Formats: sequence, C-alpha cells, structure tokens
Amino acid sequence: MAITNASRVADFGSGIGTEGAVLQVDNTNNRLGIGTTNPQAMLQVGTAVTVHGNSGIVSATTFTGALTGDVTGDVTGNASGTAGGLSGTPNITINNLVGVAATFSGVVTYEDVTNIDSVGIITAQSDVSIADKIIHTGDTNTAIRFPSADTFTVETDGSERLRIDSTGKFGIGTASPARNLHINGTDSDTVQVHLTNSTTGGTSNDGFSLALGSDESGILNMREANPMRFLTSDTEAMRIDSSGRLLAGTTSSSIATRAVFQGSAGGTGGSILIARDQATPGDGSALGSIFFTASNHSQAARISSARDGGTWTAGSSQPSRLEFSTTADGASSPTERMRIDSSGQLILSGTRSGNSVTDSIINFNILNSNGDQKKAEIKAVKTGDVSSELIFSTTATHSFAERMRINSSGNLGIGTDSPGCKLEVYRTGSGTCTKFGKDSIHGEFTVDGERVGFIGNRSSDNKKSGFYIENPANTGTSNFEALTFRTVNDERMRIDSSGNVGVGTITPEDLLHLQSGSSGASSVGAAQLVLESSGSANWVHFKNPNTQNAGLMWSDADATEKAVIMYNHNTDDMEIKADDDIYVKTADTERMRITSNAGILLSNGILVEHCKIVSTAWSTTNDISLDDGNVFLNTANLAGTNNTIDITSSNGLNVDLAAGDMTSVTLITAVNATTAFINSITIAAATPTISWVGGSAPTDGGGSGYDVYTFTIIKEDATPTWVVIANQVKGS
Repeated sequence: MAITNASRVADFGSGIGTEGAVLQVDNTNNRLGIGTTNPQAMLQVGTAVTVHGNSGIVSATTFTGALTGDVTGDVTGNASGTAGGLSGTPNITINNLVGVAATFSGVVTYEDVTNIDSVGIITAQSDVSIADKIIHTGDTNTAIRFPSADTFTVETDGSERLRIDSTGKFGIGTASPARNLHINGTDSDTVQVHLTNSTTGGTSNDGFSLALGSDESGILNMREANPMRFLTSDTEAMRIDSSGRLLAGTTSSSIATRAVFQGSAGGTGGSILIARDQATPGDGSALGSIFFTASNHSQAARISSARDGGTWTAGSSQPSRLEFSTTADGASSPTERMRIDSSGQLILSGTRSGNSVTDSIINFNILNSNGDQKKAEIKAVKTGDVSSELIFSTTATHSFAERMRINSSGNLGIGTDSPGCKLEVYRTGSGTCTKFGKDSIHGEFTVDGERVGFIGNRSSDNKKSGFYIENPANTGTSNFEALTFRTVNDERMRIDSSGNVGVGTITPEDLLHLQSGSSGASSVGAAQLVLESSGSANWVHFKNPNTQNAGLMWSDADATEKAVIMYNHNTDDMEIKADDDIYVKTADTERMRITSNAGILLSNGILVEHCKIVSTAWSTTNDISLDDGNVFLNTANLAGTNNTIDITSSNGLNVDLAAGDMTSVTLITAVNATTAFINSITIAAATPTISWVGGSAPTDGGGSGYDVYTFTIIKEDATPTWVVIANQVKGS
C-alpha cells in the first residue's frame, strides 16, 4: 500500500498492514513493529537500524536498555550494566571503573600512572613482573630486590642482609655465598645461629647457639642445663652432658669422670683407638701414649706403647709392648718402672746403680683405722750373677715377716726359708697347714699330734671328714702305722700296719672286716672277709640296674666259674649253680643233696609241708589260691552237693607251670552229711578233663569226720592242655 498527497492525519485505529507487511501497528498494546508482525516493545525494528549519510545517531544523548551488537567510535559519559565485549582498539575514557569481579585477559598496559591504590587485596592470577624491588611504604631503605637474573636479596637500613644467588646458595652478611648456607660477620665479630623455643625462653642466654667466636674459634654453646647430643643413622652416638662429661655409647653415668666410652651389648665393649700415622713403625718406635700431669702440662707419669722387635706386618704380625713410667721424688721426668713385652712378660724394674740392679719390689700399702700403714710385699732378690729368688712377706706388727719363698731352684717353701723340695709346708705345733674351699666348706692339710692328713671341714658346725696317716700306738717315732678315714668327726675305716681293712672297727681281724657293733664271736683264722654286727640285721645287699644280674661266684685255678648263687633279672629267678652236687648241711651233717644229674636226696628227718587252714565252708563253687600252699584244711562242714573248686594263683597256673610241670593239691574238709561232696575242679575258671581214681566222679561224701580230695594237675602243653588225676578218700 502507498499513501501520497495526504491532507490530514491518518487514522490507524482499526490497524494497518497485513500478515508479512513491513509495518505493523498493534493498537491494543500501543506497539509499532518494523520488519516484524509481533512487536514486543513500543518500537521494535527487526534486527538492525542503519542511518545513511552519517557515522552514527548524533541527536541521542542517552540510551537505555540492552545494547547488543558492535559499537564503533568513541563512547563518552557513564556506562552501566554489562558489556558483552569490546573489540578492535577503542579508546575508553573512564572516571571510575567499578566492578565486583573484573577480569582482564591479555596484557593491561597503563602509562603515566603514579600510584595504584587498593583498599583490599590485589590478586594476580598469573605473574607479577617487577623491574627492581619492592619497598616498604614510608621506609624506602627496606626492600626486597631482584638485583640480577636468578638472584634475590633482602635489604634493611639501606644495606643488603640476605641473598639467594643463582646456584641456590643462601648468604647472610655476604653477597658471594660460598656454601649452601653462608653466614658472614664483620672482622673479629661473634657470628651465631641461635635456636630457642617456648620452653627454653627466647633471650640471648637461652637455647642453643652455633657460633664463630671473636677469636675465630668454632663454638657449640648449649645455654641450657641439658646435654648436647650427636646422632648418626638417626641414633644417638655421643653426647656432652650438663656437667661437661663426654658420654659415648651411653646417656648417663654415675661416675665423676670427664669421659665415658661404652660399647654396645652385642659388641666388644667401650674402646679408644690411639694410632701412629705409619704403616710399618721401626723397632722401639712409639705407637701412642697417655700422659698424666698437672696444669703446667709437664709430664709426671705416662703409659706408652711401642713396637717391640720382631717382624711388623700390619694386621698379621704387630709385636708391641706397654711401658709404665713414673717420676721419683726430686726428679723432673718419668722413668720406666714396669713393662709388658710382646711375649706377655711382666717386667718390673728395680733400683739401678750403674750396671747393677738391686732388689725389685712390689709393695702393698694398706691403711688401718689409725692411719698407720700395714704393708705386704713381693721381693725379687738377686742371689747370684744370674740367679734370684722371690720372697713374699706380710706384717703382723710394723715389720715385714717372710711367709713364703720360691728359691732359685724353683722350690716353694711356706714356713721355711730354705725349701729342699718342690713344696715344703711347715708350722710349729698342731693345727692346719693348708686350707682351701669356698664359703663355709673347706678342705685342709693338717698336723694333729702324731698324725698328718687331709680333712674336709664344715665350719658352721665344725663337722670334719677326711683321712689321717698316723701312729696309733703314739710311740713318738716317725713310723706311721695306719691310714684312717673319718666322716662327721668319727673314724669309719682303717688300714692297719698288716694291711687289714676295718670298717666300723679300729682292730680289723682279717683282710676285710666290716663291723656294725661287736658280736662277741671269735675270729676264724682262715677268713678274709668278716661281717660282724651286734644287732639282728647283718646283710649283704646287692643293688644293680634293672637290666643286670647279681650274685656270688666261686672260682679256682681250674675254672673261672665253679659255683654261683645269682639273681637272674631276665627271669626274676634266684639260681644256684655248681659244677657238681649241691649239699645242704646242718650241724655239719648233710640234710639234702641236689645231684649233678638233677636228683634230690633227703637225709633222715622230718619233712614238713605247710597246710592252709580255713573255717568258711566250701559249697557249690569256691576259689583256692595256691599262693597259700598246696594243702588246705577246712574245719567247717562241707555244704551243698556237686561242689566245684576253682584252682588259681596270683600269676595264674598257666604262668606258674611250664609244659611238662605238675603240681598236687590236697583238700581236706569236715563233713557231716553224705550229700555233701566235691566232684569237679576248674583251673582259672577253665574246665579241664578229670580222671577219677575208680573211674567215676564221687556221688556222695562221708557222713562224719574229714573227707580228703587230691588233684594231681599236669600241664601237658603250652596251649594249655591240662591232665588232672583226682581221688576221694571218705572219712567214714
């Protein structure tokens, strides 16, 4: 639609335009749209407004609302809101730039700026580049500087105090640090590193200091009353404690000394190494010394070590000696007094006069409660050009008395100054000559009247045991006629001048006489062993291990074993053996003989067998133990009929009897009725086959008196098979 030559205002009350038209009027909402059919504001122009003939819209003084798209040219005045972005190289003149979180990418360059004043924190997301230094406001001679590449310094009062150079070395007081940490002071000044904490306090007199003294000495100063510790492998190896002692291998000591060197529990103990800086020292060359002196440091005594001849090969042959030297009264330097040479010899030097050396003495001085000296000494005495002797002396008063001597022949004398044999011990009168032992028990060689001997003594109760060589007749001669043995103060055994041995007697009658009291019996001249007792017991007791036999044996020139009485452990039997017959005699008359072919001969006389008497009637079944014997008498009347008796023993007859052995059992019982009788036996509850004399078992018993039953039991084989022959004899 086109409008031309209009003479009045047009009325668009009913709207104008059609769908898709360039101009759209929305009368309902009072909106005008150009290039849109649905305007959303009072004036909405499609996507852009272009003004031809000018570089911009110059008649507008303000702009409100969102501005999208590019803006070219200068913008003056205030701008608020959010700028989506600026491109190109626009000039922005800003009175104040306010933003809660302003972000700038790239490089922000500002010129002719005197100060940047920040009320809060300035945060740089990347590097902050400083040309030379950072200074303190109002204190321009205090700065952090970057004087050259890879170098950092700190200045106070206009002077450099600290520097880290390009190699990472840290210097305090020096611009050229020579070590990782280099602290430098002025000439002859004390330079210190001072360490404290809240416990020590923070003053110059607290804590610990590492210093270079004004005299250029190195100083480690523990200012507290605590130890200074030295560690290796995170373990303490040494310390100097609060009293100034050097402690190595330990943290404490109760000894008031200047140094303690303690080895580990698994090591070789504490040690100090003193060495000569030479691989092969010459003969006599000093290896090291320990000196003792006063504060003037002039030698008063020393202990020295030196090579002692031989061949020196480091680590395998190192002959050396120790020399001990002291200074005499009136002398100014030490003289050697004692030496331990490479062979282990201890050499004591005597008093020298020209080429002669007199007595060499080891002297022991002991003070008593009054302060007097009680002395003892060992003296080496020259007895000839090449001979000498040793004298050992002690004091009982204030003068020496010789107690022992070793002469030039090597003889040892105790109580004599002229020993004639390897050991001579003398004393005046009776008493102990030599004693040795421990605690309350000791042994002693003693002289007692007319005897000498060795005695063991328990001093708590003076109980003595031992032996004497003595003259029992006390004849006063030097013939010692007996050797006696004592226990608990009493004589127990004696060997007399005839060689007889007596135990329990001082007058042995024969070669061996054992007595526990006098029997009053006369001696038999042919005896060589006498066992005598005044009591009822007089035993010979053989005690031996479980696996061994024991007994008596007789032998002669014909054979080593003619007769034996022996206990056999393997069978628990007592065996009597002889090459021929064995005789048993009483009153010197033969009573029994066991012949060599196993016959038994009994001489005239009564033969007695034990009978077990019981008073409880047998009836039905009863046990008979052959441990009580083979003959039984029951005084009670037999009861019951068809009675069976069980024959037993503690071992069992099968054990007691071997195959081919037999035993006979006799049972005698009172009866008062013919209905009571025994007609069977069992052996250990087993029923054997019984053969009754007469062909059949009893069917009745005697009416009165005693009935007698006999059973002959034979073990036929090891199974066992038993053969029993039985018989009944009625009493009436």
